[in-house]
Amino acid sequence: MNEFHARGQRPFVTSISAGVLALGADYLGHAFFSLPLLPEQVSFILLRLLPLSVFSAILRTLTVLARPLLLVGATLMIIAGYGLAGLLANRLAPRAEMAVVAGLVTVVSAAIALLA
Repeated sequence: MNEFHARGQRPFVTSISAGVLALGADYLGHAFFSLPLLPEQVSFILLRLLPLSVFSAILRTLTVLARPLLLVGATLMIIAGYGLAGLLANRLAPRAEMAVVAGLVTVVSAAIALLA
C-alpha cells in the first residue's frame, strides 16, 4: 500500500514543484521585464466567462481585495493544474512523465497567452 501511495504522490509532488518554480519565474519576469503574467491572463479569461451580475456582486463584496484575491486564486488554480497534469501524464505515459508534463505546460501556457 505504501508503494502505491509513493508511486502516485511522486508525479503530483514533482509537478506541483515544477508549477511553483515556473510561476515564480513568471512573476520574476513580470517584475523585471514587464512580461505578461500567466495568472493575470487566466484571470482575464475567467472574468470574460463570468456573468456581469456575478462580477459586479464580487466587486461590491470584495472592493479593493477583488484583484489580489483573483490573482492568488488563479495562481493556486494553475499550480493545481500542474499537479493534475503530472498525475494524468503518469497515468498515460509513466516512463515519459516529465516530458509529457513539459509539453502540456507549454501547450496550455501558449493557449492561454493566445486567448487572453
